[in-house]
Amino acid sequence: MVRLVFDDGGFTHVNPDGTGPALSPVVYDRLVALAERAGVRVGLACTAKYFDVDGLYEGDALNADADRILKKIGDHAEWIEIYNHGLTHEHLGEPVEYFSYETGRIDEATQSHRLSTAQEIWSRVGLRPSVLVPPGHAWERGVTDVVAERLGFEAIAVRQFEKKRLADWLASPARPYKATWKASDHIETRFRLGLGIRFDQTVFGPANRLKLRMIFRTDVVSRLAMNRTLVPPIAPSHYFAHVQNLQRPESLHFFTRVLSYIERAHASPVDR
Repeated sequence: MVRLVFDDGGFTHVNPDGTGPALSPVVYDRLVALAERAGVRVGLACTAKYFDVDGLYEGDALNADADRILKKIGDHAEWIEIYNHGLTHEHLGEPVEYFSYETGRIDEATQSHRLSTAQEIWSRVGLRPSVLVPPGHAWERGVTDVVAERLGFEAIAVRQFEKKRLADWLASPARPYKATWKASDHIETRFRLGLGIRFDQTVFGPANRLKLRMIFRTDVVSRLAMNRTLVPPIAPSHYFAHVQNLQRPESLHFFTRVLSYIERAHASPVDR
């Protein structure tokens, strides 16, 4: 069972829009080293356009290191499980594909085209992800999941809620979330939780260790601080971070610690 998934596989730069520092393929070396060191399989949620070797996608977004990354994945398939993280990770300037936090629903035909194209790109390189991780954790229940089921996906991995920025929440405490979701009626739903780490964070210190302890505790204070609710969240199938978090060598030690926390959390239901 995969308990930790790294999103944004294939990104050429730190930011979803292709800006920011370039990402080195060494992050995938660290991903494999992490899995081998911990003795567990980890997930890698990849965006298809960066691996579009046959040019199916209209834009030219192929990662120059795509062959190297794909070889790393193939050579270490026992340690890495590939998830589908969309075709482009972008919709009208927003880092989503299947639902917009700004304008609402995205029509089913567009969703179907994006998801089927992504799967075709993966099939061209000998892969067929069976789990969908919607970019931006944005999806439309009864549409995105139906399209995914029709295309043969086994599961959709989503958040139970997408939190607002802290400043926005403090300005409106009664509305802590941008959106909330229930499980799909059509496909297995694997709920996931973040680790309190920004997608572009590369340095980890005492504040991160404190957040980790709070995430894996079940007391009311920790629950309110991390999830903005007194109601226990749905037990996650896995936790997630981003490949951008693996840019520095020290990240290997930090995420080894993360996996140890996860292992203990799933070994016993008592507070830690």
